[in-house]
Amino acid sequence: MELPPQVQFGAKLVLKESRHVLVKGVLAPSSPDLNPCDYYLWGVLERDTNKRAHNTVDSLKAAIIQAVANLSRDQVAHAVGRFRHRVEAVIVKGGSWIE
Repeated sequence: MELPPQVQFGAKLVLKESRHVLVKGVLAPSSPDLNPCDYYLWGVLERDTNKRAHNTVDSLKAAIIQAVANLSRDQVAHAVGRFRHRVEAVIVKGGSWIE
């Protein structure tokens, strides 16, 4: 699924201007406690897209694209900003899940 240009531009702008550095491979792909998509994004998208019923896949796709486009810079910064705290919590738990 290709995102509309305005969504691509917004996402690139947030990443470019963010104080945080995201490097491919740094996030543990199998650890939902350490992946902002798992501990934040999917829940927000589910909440926002489930505000109304979707009778078609196209309707759901459009709602997801709109929900991503509506994410604010502050929401993204908040999610990514929690990463250090979450890493520390996982370390305290000896590598176990924190949620």
